[in-house]
Amino acid sequence: MDLCDKETTMNDETFALFELEPLSTATDRRAETGFHETVLGKRNRISIGHPTVRKLGEPTADGLLTGADLESFAANAHDFWSVELSLTLLPDHGCRFSSADFSIALDPVNEDLPIVQRFLPDREASLKTVRVERTRDASVDIGENALRLLEVGASTSCSRSEEWEGSLVHLESFGAGTREGGWRFTVADGTEIPLTTTGLRLLCVLPRGGRTAAKLRLVAGIDIRSAVDRWVTAAFRGKQSGIDTTLDIG
Repeated sequence: MDLCDKETTMNDETFALFELEPLSTATDRRAETGFHETVLGKRNRISIGHPTVRKLGEPTADGLLTGADLESFAANAHDFWSVELSLTLLPDHGCRFSSADFSIALDPVNEDLPIVQRFLPDREASLKTVRVERTRDASVDIGENALRLLEVGASTSCSRSEEWEGSLVHLESFGAGTREGGWRFTVADGTEIPLTTTGLRLLCVLPRGGRTAAKLRLVAGIDIRSAVDRWVTAAFRGKQSGIDTTLDIG
């Protein structure tokens, strides 16, 4: 039997976590693909798709650029750029991605700009009903009888249940209003990170006529089911690699 394919349940006890660090700095590329490969040959694909960059001049229906933005940043002194991104996290059989940070860092043009004014989606979560039951013991004494010959102690239990709606966050943005930010993906209540995520959008504010270089970085955590593979991989390869690339805006 192939130890790497031995069937076990995919829970936290059967996986080990490896953090993926940047593999290469690729200039002037508009897409990048890398692989995390275990010692026993499991290949996990990590890709940044081709970005779409376009200039905006009016508020958008999806709220990426708003009227308030045009008031805060005078249109005759600033440019507004939409950047749409996508990524692919494709695990091999017996592996899974447990988390991922997809980030962008902008080179400065002046002291204040550029910035990423907004990330869409800002947050994605699902609701789950959480039920908790609490039990406590209560003591009941049956004491003197007519002959005072017997005292019996008996116990019973009282239970109470509480139920409420909980929020499970599996995607959240960070860094709005700064030069560095992005999105964090996490596994929530057994829901896997999507194999492909599209429609990740950000609003970049630049000085009028300005240009900047944006560094995109995808750093992920990979879980390996096979005990043999995860320990051999940890011993001989240690930390494995994610990917990064650059993009011109403006």
